[in-house]
Amino acid sequence: HVLSWDQFALNKPRINKGRNKSAVVNWKDDGSLIMMENDNFKIAFDRKKGMLESYQVNGKFLIDRGAVTQFSRPWNDNELRQWEKPSKELDYAGKNAKIRSVHVRSKNNGAQIEVRKHAESIKAGIVELYTVYENGEIIVEMAVDFKQTPKKKLPPLRVGMEWMIPGNFEQVTWFGRRGETYRGRNFEPIGKYNGVVDNLWVDYSRPQANGNKSDVSWAKFVSESGNGFLITALTGPFGFTSRYYSSETMRKSKYSFEMDRSDSIYLCLDVSQSGVGGINSWAATPLDENRLMKKYYSYGYRITPLLHGKVSQMNHHVRTDLTKLTKPIKEEG
Repeated sequence: HVLSWDQFALNKPRINKGRNKSAVVNWKDDGSLIMMENDNFKIAFDRKKGMLESYQVNGKFLIDRGAVTQFSRPWNDNELRQWEKPSKELDYAGKNAKIRSVHVRSKNNGAQIEVRKHAESIKAGIVELYTVYENGEIIVEMAVDFKQTPKKKLPPLRVGMEWMIPGNFEQVTWFGRRGETYRGRNFEPIGKYNGVVDNLWVDYSRPQANGNKSDVSWAKFVSESGNGFLITALTGPFGFTSRYYSSETMRKSKYSFEMDRSDSIYLCLDVSQSGVGGINSWAATPLDENRLMKKYYSYGYRITPLLHGKVSQMNHHVRTDLTKLTKPIKEEG
């Protein structure tokens, strides 16, 4: 049995800056879809939905649905008891956000798609950037501005993006904290761990948020043959949850056996998630230090394709200043 442990950094983390030279990525824009294609990949971006429609590398599909901005989670037992409960407006604010603009341009020999959204129900500005390079690697950058969000609708329970990926990408390896961890409950050592998606689920008396991994530097999702992708932090450690159940089916089900299992994996990549509370059992919220109290959040990550477990060389990427792109759009009148 381990009686005590500690970890400390021996050196500063080395960031892979990637290669500087790559072939130019061109695109076609028919006003509905933005298409990018070469011998390595084929990508389609839906202007109306404001998300990736398809993502193929070497003829293999890497996603089942593009990313949806997330501000909430299925409430845990503590959140059900809280006196000031989280705003339910957060549940679908990202999903229902209106697309304000979509632009495509050249960036570092890659092609970059800029999406601006407005989550009207919480009055928050959202910007997402997708930069595609010749090997099919995608750099994702996202930021959210809550400066105009009414106080009663804050803080969010999470800030992140939820993807749907093929169900056979169930083999997971990550470098981060072991077990289920959150802000204020991250007392697990950092290391390299692995498992399958079903085993990352933590079963409680009723379906609720569970299985979060925090302080993650990278995570790999692959099939048994090693096909899939590697997600690498671009701006700092991220958190993730992965499961075969949507938040909707978790919210409406009283017991785990009532949930509808999906053929796809729901993968949420977070800037951060709120702590789960539990200071007492009669209505206290988590400590402010463990809640998402800031008015602005941003992060970035790489999605690098894996073929038979092998990763192609990463690309050098210059980050974009998102602060000027996230300003919420004021309502007229």
